[in-house]
Amino acid sequence: SLVQDLKFSGIRFIHYTAENEVRGKIFAEKLGLEAGWNCHISLSPAFDDESNCDEFEDESASSTGSSLSSVINAYQAYIKAKLPKGVDKIRSHIKNVDNVPLLVPLFTDCTPEAVTEMIK
Repeated sequence: SLVQDLKFSGIRFIHYTAENEVRGKIFAEKLGLEAGWNCHISLSPAFDDESNCDEFEDESASSTGSSLSSVINAYQAYIKAKLPKGVDKIRSHIKNVDNVPLLVPLFTDCTPEAVTEMIK
């Protein structure tokens, strides 16, 4: 894929999307991006774990064009992932823990303002 060719050329592809985690990961997989655990961060500061579980259930029931295994894999990855959510928590994580948030290929729940803050 083009994404893999870019990666082998030393160019890292990052996808920012306004979509939620499930839809974002399905699209990222189609692009050829890694979408397993710790490969995604939500830029929404109000993104809490309980509402995310509800989104997975809603998405799995209404998702068209995606396989059940993709939804299950995304949910399993969500359970394992321990990355920060929201730009402020991402900055704190980078400062106090490690640089892993800078290495993920997928950012979801993005707004233009959040993306601008992330790039600063």
